[in-house]
Amino acid sequence: MEPKRFFAENSQMAFRLVRESLGDDAIIISNKTLPNGVEVVAGDQLLNEPVAKTPVKNPAPELEQWDLVQKNSEDLQLKNMQELVALKQLMISELAAVKVGSWESNDKERYRLFQDLVKLGFSIGLVAKITSLLDANSGYEQMRSDALQEIELSINTGEGFGQAVDELTGIVMLHGMTGAGKTTSIAKIAAQVVAVHGADEVVMVCADNKRMGAHQQLLGYGKILEVPVLQVRRSAELEEILTALKGKRLVLVDNAGITPDTLKDIANNPVLNCDIPDVKHYLTLAATTQASILNKLLKEDWSTCLHGVIVTKVDEAVQLGEFISSLIQSKLPAAFLADGQNIRTDLKRLFADDLIERAVALGKIMDDSEEESVSNAVKTLLHDKLTPVH
Repeated sequence: MEPKRFFAENSQMAFRLVRESLGDDAIIISNKTLPNGVEVVAGDQLLNEPVAKTPVKNPAPELEQWDLVQKNSEDLQLKNMQELVALKQLMISELAAVKVGSWESNDKERYRLFQDLVKLGFSIGLVAKITSLLDANSGYEQMRSDALQEIELSINTGEGFGQAVDELTGIVMLHGMTGAGKTTSIAKIAAQVVAVHGADEVVMVCADNKRMGAHQQLLGYGKILEVPVLQVRRSAELEEILTALKGKRLVLVDNAGITPDTLKDIANNPVLNCDIPDVKHYLTLAATTQASILNKLLKEDWSTCLHGVIVTKVDEAVQLGEFISSLIQSKLPAAFLADGQNIRTDLKRLFADDLIERAVALGKIMDDSEEESVSNAVKTLLHDKLTPVH
């Protein structure tokens, strides 16, 4: 059959016409964009028999042609959507910068508050958005109180405002960057559940075969708490072990640490895709983590699988505003907070007001010299956005 030309407003509609006319076996010969739409040239299957080829043993699986077409179309749509989001964020950032720049001369109390909140580590975008909504006639102290309350309300602490540590049940898996405190957090959870429900109701499972001493560390905690510790030697064993432990009140799974190399493929991790129902996945995040790494972790597609976030090493942080800003942007529920090394007491349910109070308290211990450097940093950041507006 002679090739046919198909015209449509976009590629998806054109491919649909091809499929309806020639069937699933149609061959796409060309595809080009025209001023008024898209032109696709396609033909039927070749009538001549192909030259016989030597059969290949165990041939590699091939994607169907329409799968490729659909994938390319979806990739293009995703790229366009990402570009629109980036453009929107840029416009918002530019407008915010112009607005903040005007405060320095026209609204000094608002600008002072803006500087003070940025000094606490909160992101410029978050601070500009919240500060711009405040009533300037209420005075600095009231504006400051209102701003901190708005930041507090922006933190997601989960439906029903979370739960106590000792109320955790089922299979709980902890994920996080290497060194974020996953293993210690598992011991802290186990300690509190054991104190209320007994050691017979808890099992700890080590699924970390990458870090030397991971099993031994968890085993040490198990001996202290008199809780059994099982080791997953092969990934295929995980489901078998978890299935066998379904009768336990709480099963805690310590997974291998995430690295920059494994982060890009984390959504395909078999641990996240096991067939065991009702598994709760928690991301362990150290409050000392840099914002760039935080945002990368929290923006990944796998974050939709997460039940919540466990904030660790709060006692080691010199500033919390940056961390809180990333948490707010992610919209993930912040479930628990760890602020010490005592496995029996130093993990608790996270309260947003407590986190804000800690951020403010850390800000108060900054030196006067740092205040000047922050002021200069704010002006430098805004200067790039405020190159003359005519």
